[in-house]
Amino acid sequence: MNKLENLRHWENLEKTDPKYTKPFTKAGGFKGTAQNPTYAIKKMTEHFGPVGLGWGMNKPEFTFINAQAGEVLVYCTLHVWYRDWE
Repeated sequence: MNKLENLRHWENLEKTDPKYTKPFTKAGGFKGTAQNPTYAIKKMTEHFGPVGLGWGMNKPEFTFINAQAGEVLVYCTLHVWYRDWE
């Protein structure tokens, strides 16, 4: 595979339509942008095909960590797979 073929998935999925995002602010001034998860699933389905056939994911694992000032940090680990039909 050449360099362009190696980046074909990246280039197709890297841009997020801003109307499917929302800003958030957390304690300590941390700011970020969250993507609508349904939008992400739609983009993956458009690119790889139906969930379970062209791509899929395992059951998410959540880790909860007590942080400062009563905040709880939640980390989600998810394994995603895809089939490359080319």
